Amino acid sequence: MKGEIVIDTAPLIDYLCNEGVVEKVQKEIISNPDVTNVIISPITLAEIFYVLCRAKGEKFAIEKTDIIKNAAKIELEFKIRDIAGKYKCERAISLADCYVLAAAKINSATAIFKKEQEIVDELNKKPFDVNLKLY
Repeated sequence: MKGEIVIDTAPLIDYLCNEGVVEKVQKEIISNPDVTNVIISPITLAEIFYVLCRAKGEKFAIEKTDIIKNAAKIELEFKIRDIAGKYKCERAISLADCYVLAAAKINSATAIFKKEQEIVDELNKKPFDVNLKLY
């Protein structure tokens, strides 16, 4: 994987909590010198915060989201809102996933998702207009 990437909530939570696909995320994204920039949507940041807060408490969530804010480019919501809305209009996926795709589209980046059924189902119906990597 080369260039810029946009990463969804689930792979980042696995990485931050040292669970699930953490080894793949570490090897292919975090430690990969060919990845030039990690981008996340503001919705992804909010999802990460609430999931970590519910699971491990507010202090833990603040610490981990601060790491992300210092390490990743957070795409401005107003720049991707209409693109995300178009994806949501056309696809049966979560709004948060639509924001990930929109951020990937405007940055010509690869969108990184955990392999979830709704994404796979949509891929089988029609390819997305951005590069995707599923873990």
